[in-house]
Amino acid sequence: MKSKISTAALFFALTSLTYAQAPVLKEKEIEKAPAKPKAEKIVIENKTPYVPGGVIVVDTPTQKKVKSAENTLVEIFLDSKGGLEKASGGLIEKDEFDPGQGMLNLKAAVAAAKKDGKEISGQWAFEKNDRGNWVYEFEGKHEGKEVEILLNPRTGRVMSEETDDNEGEAE
Repeated sequence: MKSKISTAALFFALTSLTYAQAPVLKEKEIEKAPAKPKAEKIVIENKTPYVPGGVIVVDTPTQKKVKSAENTLVEIFLDSKGGLEKASGGLIEKDEFDPGQGMLNLKAAVAAAKKDGKEISGQWAFEKNDRGNWVYEFEGKHEGKEVEILLNPRTGRVMSEETDDNEGEAE
């Protein structure tokens, strides 16, 4: 019986010794423990400077399709160096586009064309002409016929107006 008591006492002593060596933290000490630094939130901006308030929905190295704030789709085409090559859209009344570089944005270009008496609507494009100069290209109507209007984005002046004389004829 003495051996059972001795064994129990020895077990109790070893267990007490093991727990006595482990530090016991009080509540206040736990609060003082250094907090892990919070992870910084990574924000990926899916925007382009060419469509203010727009969100890129298709993003490739040479093409970006951007949903405008008005829920329209503007296509931006880039050259191999990432510079603007051309842009286009289908709803001139709602699309947003700003080429920067001191040129008129789409809304100002449309206003300039309308001020010149042009009736424009629908599709538009921003691209370089045969001489390598930037132009806005608008679709419009004149005397019931479809016309293509080219506007200088730096001055707001209509550069040319081409009427489709073959409209309605079979090809």
